[in-house]
Amino acid sequence: MNCTISPVTLKPNVRKVNEILVQKIVYLYKNEFSIDVSTYFKGLEKVSIYECLDTNYRFFYPYSIISDEFLYDELKIQHPNYYPSWKWEYEVVLPMLINKKNILEIGCGEGFFLEKIMHKYDITALGIDTNKESITEAKKKGVSAETIDIYTMTYKYQEKFDCIICFQLLEHIADINKFITGVLQLLKSGGVFIVSVPFNKPYLIYTILLICHPITWVFGMINH
Repeated sequence: MNCTISPVTLKPNVRKVNEILVQKIVYLYKNEFSIDVSTYFKGLEKVSIYECLDTNYRFFYPYSIISDEFLYDELKIQHPNYYPSWKWEYEVVLPMLINKKNILEIGCGEGFFLEKIMHKYDITALGIDTNKESITEAKKKGVSAETIDIYTMTYKYQEKFDCIICFQLLEHIADINKFITGVLQLLKSGGVFIVSVPFNKPYLIYTILLICHPITWVFGMINH
């Protein structure tokens, strides 16, 4: 009997689609990024990839595989361009913000996207991130930003925003059901939740992303 459940639906309607040897993951990170990630896989020989049959959401199992701030700090040091100031999906999203007045970006980083839209549109925008250094840099750009998580936000901003955006963030969230529930609490009725995540192919990139990104999905938009 399959005891693995989908982090989206919390139901066991999932199927295993692949397995990756931990030895291969550790080798790829060492080879591509000069970073040793072996400590994140203690006691594991392989990692399974499952797909939620209700949502096409794919996730890695066991759920305990997830990185920490130290890994991201090391990635930024080893590869200064790992977090670019502008991404192609920003251009895709810009036209979607016409007539949107109150926008929240979750995981805003240093505020590059919000800085752009503040000059382009007549909007009220807020960015949140759990990284204090990133929020400090965002504020230097004149961006309204807070060091706060989405779950605390739900106590302050119920049905506040008509658009919520996540760029390259959702794949970092392990408890995706709780996260999306929080987003929907923050959205006004008729609001839009815009999401982008990394492409999960080819296999090499898919494997390298594992430790940083416990889930994979596609670019999408959810209407509330």
